[in-house]
Amino acid sequence: MTNMIVRLFLSIQMSAFIFASFTYADHAQRQFTYMTPDKENIHIIPSPFPTHQIEIYLQKSEQQEAPLVVFLNGASGNGVQGFTKIWFDYWYDKGYTVAAISMPGHGDSTGKNDLCGPFVLESLHFAINAIKDELQVQELGIVGFGLGGWGAVLLSSQRNDLKCIVCANGAYDLSKHEDLKEKNYDVDLEDDHALATRSPIFCVKSINSPIYLLHRKGHPETSEEEVSNFYTAMLEEGKECYLAVKDRFSEEFAQKITYEEVLEETEGWVDTLLQK
Repeated sequence: MTNMIVRLFLSIQMSAFIFASFTYADHAQRQFTYMTPDKENIHIIPSPFPTHQIEIYLQKSEQQEAPLVVFLNGASGNGVQGFTKIWFDYWYDKGYTVAAISMPGHGDSTGKNDLCGPFVLESLHFAINAIKDELQVQELGIVGFGLGGWGAVLLSSQRNDLKCIVCANGAYDLSKHEDLKEKNYDVDLEDDHALATRSPIFCVKSINSPIYLLHRKGHPETSEEEVSNFYTAMLEEGKECYLAVKDRFSEEFAQKITYEEVLEETEGWVDTLLQK
């Protein structure tokens, strides 16, 4: 009976979220066209791994005790330089200190992409700690797209300073991803243990942060069933988790979650958790 109620609640949520995507598109006031981020805010820091480096973006707020939000790019992104300046400025103007980290192998961050394995996660831990030390802050929120959102969820099972996570179009169970064999990831895809340790569905009990999941309906790599199973597992474990399934309204956005959709669904939620 409990599972039936959860599935019914999820179905109602999905319908509401899909309808919202159309109403927001008709009235959106923000235009996040691409503009190159300010180069003076882009820095290279050492990596925990010899001969490698990590690219970060850091835009410090002038307000005292400003909350920190960190953005992580997706697999197809060009690291921090793939984000539009307008997106960074939007959050900065709201009173946030804004940071971003180029995932290993993206932008000017070097190293292997081991599919959110030890190399990627240790690099992210190192960069987050460096940003926190520079700012002298204790907590932060993460908004991640694709690979970045998926990595953020895994990070939450390993640290307790992430006040909220937005995961847009992540992956949650790599055993469901036959498409990975066609890509050049630095991981043995025949190793079930390696896939399990990279799959958020298997670390739900260890997750320490509230998570907001955004998913594009008809996504070619992650199915609605996969994201719904993770969402349900989080609820059954008593974790705070939300899910918005966004309709596929054009070929241009057949896969990506837009900046506008992130704001529509999660802006108020992020503000509530980070600006306490």
